[in-house]
Amino acid sequence: WFFGDVESRPMGTDFEHTSFAYVEKNVMFVTVDAFQIVGDGKSDFLDRENGEGGEGAVTGTVDGGGFHLQWFENVLRKGRDSGFVKHIIVQAHLPIIRPVQSIHCSGQFLDKGEDSNFWRLMNEYGVDLYLAGEVHGNTATKSTYKDSHLVQIVSRGNVFNNFMTIDASDDILKVEIFNEIGQKSLYNSNYVKAGYLTIDKTSSVAKVSSSGLLHLLDLDASILAYDFEDIFPLGSRQVPGLTEWNNKENLMFTEIEIRGKVCKESLWNHGGFGAQYDAQVCNVGQVDGRNGGKAGYFTEDSRMAVAGTGPLSAGQAFSFGIWFRTWKHDRRMIMVHHANYWGDYVSWDYGKDYFTLILDKGVPVIHTQPKTKLQSTKSINLADGEWHHIAVSMPRNSCLASELDIYVDGKKIGTEITNDRPIFQTTSGRMSVGGYGYSNSGFENAYPGYVPYTGSIDEFVLFTRPLKNISSLLCQEENDHKFPVGNYFRNRKCKWLTKPKKNKQKARRIAKYCNRDNVECAVTCDSCDNPFAASRAIQAECKDQIAFFFLNDV
Repeated sequence: WFFGDVESRPMGTDFEHTSFAYVEKNVMFVTVDAFQIVGDGKSDFLDRENGEGGEGAVTGTVDGGGFHLQWFENVLRKGRDSGFVKHIIVQAHLPIIRPVQSIHCSGQFLDKGEDSNFWRLMNEYGVDLYLAGEVHGNTATKSTYKDSHLVQIVSRGNVFNNFMTIDASDDILKVEIFNEIGQKSLYNSNYVKAGYLTIDKTSSVAKVSSSGLLHLLDLDASILAYDFEDIFPLGSRQVPGLTEWNNKENLMFTEIEIRGKVCKESLWNHGGFGAQYDAQVCNVGQVDGRNGGKAGYFTEDSRMAVAGTGPLSAGQAFSFGIWFRTWKHDRRMIMVHHANYWGDYVSWDYGKDYFTLILDKGVPVIHTQPKTKLQSTKSINLADGEWHHIAVSMPRNSCLASELDIYVDGKKIGTEITNDRPIFQTTSGRMSVGGYGYSNSGFENAYPGYVPYTGSIDEFVLFTRPLKNISSLLCQEENDHKFPVGNYFRNRKCKWLTKPKKNKQKARRIAKYCNRDNVECAVTCDSCDNPFAASRAIQAECKDQIAFFFLNDV
């Protein structure tokens, strides 16, 4: 297939047999080999300062391919100007926009991501879909480029327990995704539709609609969000892909072992990554929370871990917050942990980082390697039996460990670093709360004397972006109609612990969004009995604010 002087393959390059373009009726398909060997191929490539590489001598990029990228642009231009190509679909192996849901994979990504020339050209020439794989999960994300309707869809397909179809007409692309159901872990040969995504170009401005597993991910909203109002039996909803590595016979598994403990319960994830990132838990009790709801009570025998890979990845910025109460001021306790799940050795000075928040005898401490340690410059005792909140934020991508911001009860604290360097998180890690979770067995040796957390935890929330406003309860004066996302409206009775004498104006503003007498929230949600729907509704109104705040810090 040729378009005048543009060939269907980038002839004369290393990619002439692996990159190609093809037109079927009114759709152009462009398949791109986005893997490149760095240098002579004998040395591993990992660029901490720019958050690139990390997978040996092969990295993910099209930008450095010389004529390869020029060929790609020529093909897109010819397709756009042809008059008969109505839709353009580009596919390569690696995700460009992050985060994406993943499980049991390397988590490799395309270098420079949304800042790459490869992505820029797709937006400039009106590409409709970018299809990727690698991560064994499903995520649909719309481009943030102005006036672009380009959508990245990263999907499964391994062992054929999840697949997509695409239907094209003159002006509409419709993607449908199907998920396997049945009693066996694999090969049930029975599927149900689990979501759709439609790009409608019947008008001058394309419209994108989606649902289910292809629901567009909100990059400003929380990715992980857990409370302890309800603890469910494992198997109460499907975690796609988990059975592949768990070697269970049933598709809906009912138990899993985490660091020597058999877990038969789960906490549902109310963040954007949904069921794929439900937490598997055991020996977590329910006690009174700080606002009348429920908190989880942890001991050294408790486990709370997420089977999904990530969502921390290389140098991508992240932030999280956790409410907790403990009186164990004589212990070094693991609060939040993200690390690779394979092997039995923890590197001390080389390779990718992991992330661990530790409460060291009441003092918050962060490790990204055993030799890299960030801690408070002042003596703090958060193990005093009172409720406290810790928030951690990367202020930018690939920041130094010393640049991490730590907030205690809404106030930024001073920190000091040992052995500073740019952060490059493992791309094949798993998240856990209160212990080491699914991570490799070497951490106990790397940190002798560090123990699982004992105490209460009320909520844990994580974003894949920096915090933007940790302490403000309200948007700017000119945006009074907006409201920063509440602490999930998790208190089903809307019991606001406001202090009117401290700030009457703010207290009144909060009250108008939540009628305390009628127990109804004045937002576009069902009621306070659906706190996460309330949270999402408010996020839609005020995306540029931090998605949690301190109900007792008005």
